Amino acid sequence: MTEWGGRRAQRLVELTLATYGTTCHLCLKPGATTADHIVPRVLGGDDSIDNLRPAHKLCNSQRGAHTIQWFRLRYAPHLVRSATRVNSVDFFRNDVTGHPAHACPFSPDQNKSGEPDPLETTPIGAEVDRLTA
Repeated sequence: MTEWGGRRAQRLVELTLATYGTTCHLCLKPGATTADHIVPRVLGGDDSIDNLRPAHKLCNSQRGAHTIQWFRLRYAPHLVRSATRVNSVDFFRNDVTGHPAHACPFSPDQNKSGEPDPLETTPIGAEVDRLTA
């Protein structure tokens, strides 16, 4: 592994910023001035442009050889929360364009056995109706 520093590292930082811009890939804020290794060098990452991304000096230093997920959980938890928040009512709606779920082939007032829909005759069904109305 070659040492990171000197003119070679300066050129790689310039190339990284020219290629990817100056938004820090760790905190997603503008003003990055260094190149961070996606796969850290100590874990076998190389100095190729594919393995480098812009980062603030502080973000790069705080991350060290940890994963990007570790950094975001510790230093930018708002990014993790916003990316993983799921509204289950919206997620399971089948009238949203592009949603992979298919519409139910039965109308809500019909089932093959001819028996009443159990959700309509139970307190749970009433609660579901109240929450989704």
